[in-house]
Amino acid sequence: MEDSHVALPTVLPAGCDGEAGWGRIALFGVLDGHGGAEVARFCSRHLPQELLKYPANSGAEVEAALRGSFAKLQNMLESGDYADELTSQRSALYARLLPPGESCGTKGGSTACICAVTETQIITANVGDSRAVLSRGGQSIALSEDHKPENFAEKQRIEAAGGFVSFRSGHWRVNGDLNMSRALGDVEYKDVISSTPDVTIHDRSPEDEFLAIFSDGVNKTNQEVVDFLSERRPVGKDAETAEALVSSCVSGGDNVTLTVVRLDNSWKGLRSRPRRSIT
Repeated sequence: MEDSHVALPTVLPAGCDGEAGWGRIALFGVLDGHGGAEVARFCSRHLPQELLKYPANSGAEVEAALRGSFAKLQNMLESGDYADELTSQRSALYARLLPPGESCGTKGGSTACICAVTETQIITANVGDSRAVLSRGGQSIALSEDHKPENFAEKQRIEAAGGFVSFRSGHWRVNGDLNMSRALGDVEYKDVISSTPDVTIHDRSPEDEFLAIFSDGVNKTNQEVVDFLSERRPVGKDAETAEALVSSCVSGGDNVTLTVVRLDNSWKGLRSRPRRSIT
């Protein structure tokens, strides 16, 4: 399974060092790896630590923290200083298949769709094609947009950086390979695949019901996800409802990770439901 996730009721646990504002902020996210799981796992582990280095007393400060932390993670991946940690993320069998002297940390990448939830706002940072969707009064509100190479602005950026976009195996791809235009990692495509996130800030409303963050293995529209979860809320427990949505998608042949965060009192608790498809 190449997906990873973040689910922290508070970014700053009691007794830990860090900027105090993070003690009032929850952090949730999905990271969908490609070319291996190590970049997704590396980033999910290090992101909270990097965020704690920044102030977090306003939405603007949280946005700056997310942008700065994404940049720092990319620098860490490119530096080569964390090759041993990245290598340890892969199975011993896979590591033995690598040519002598080659680090498996030099390849692969991951999407990252991260939501910082404060008492008044949801700040979302995204690279890639994992998604964050807010249910407000039964209607879906997109908190992120997919980064796809066929998007006009993304295509222009890729070509300006010396890359190209082509159609192969049913998808538009960057340099004939990746079917997304932004990600963390992918150091062999430096500058062509951007690690700079888009960030949105949404004010919370009393009508907000839940937040869903999921990988592209969830083969439903944003509204279909909201409808599926909403229709089953009155009769099912949170974990069972999330599991039902994941199970309905695994036939697509992709890894599926879903995190559902309740924002009202009608859910019995937070559940983060990773699941791998059987192919």
